[in-house]
Amino acid sequence: MCVGKIYRIILTLALNALFLAACGTLEVNVEPTDNRANVPALTTIAPEPAIISPTPQEIHTPTVTQAPTNTPKPKPAEVSFWREVRDPGTGFGFALPCWWVTYMPSADALTYAITVASYDENYFLANSVKGQWLGSEPPNGVYKLDFLVDKQIDASLSDEAAVRQALTSELNAVDLVQERPVGNHSALLAIQSNRDNPTSTGTVYAFRLSPTSLMMVSAASASDLTDPVVQAILNSLALSPDEPVQLPTIDPGPALIATQDACQP
Repeated sequence: MCVGKIYRIILTLALNALFLAACGTLEVNVEPTDNRANVPALTTIAPEPAIISPTPQEIHTPTVTQAPTNTPKPKPAEVSFWREVRDPGTGFGFALPCWWVTYMPSADALTYAITVASYDENYFLANSVKGQWLGSEPPNGVYKLDFLVDKQIDASLSDEAAVRQALTSELNAVDLVQERPVGNHSALLAIQSNRDNPTSTGTVYAFRLSPTSLMMVSAASASDLTDPVVQAILNSLALSPDEPVQLPTIDPGPALIATQDACQP
């Protein structure tokens, strides 16, 4: 009885299996679930660039700039472009560029001239023909001054009268005398003319050194007296032995002759 019942159950299951096989696949009515909404979007990641090590030739070492220091540099010995010149007869003095040459007269003369120039005889011979500058004009930087001293002046004469007496001669006349300040002193500016050629004129600065002595400065060219270098010389004048010579501070320009012995620090 029990065996028969078990047999019928097994048979029933076998028949159902055959029925399913004959009818096809059994579909189960289950709604599919869309899980795409829960899937995160894919992000495109760019590949990292390859790291290329530079070659030794491509490696540049940066330039390192040294920071300035405040350590003072040693100063070279300063060269004085000017020197002092004194007249041994009267004691008056003046400043002169260190390479200029000086022609001093005898100290015991009553009338004489101290001649100073920015060139020497060799320079003149090399730049002149038959006693005349090449091109009829002196080169740049050429100067020549005469300091004329007359120690026979009448003490009773005024300054203007003394100047006229000293400069008037058979060849020259004095046309004008005017007072002018020169440095720390008062000078008389005198205009001379040649009696035979009145258009030929000259300019003289005159200084009264004492009641009986007169000093007059003339230049080879009247225009030289207005030159800055010549003006510096005039402004440095000391009219007595006790008065100091004021050395100029301006640069007197390039030397025309050797200076190794004249200009020293």
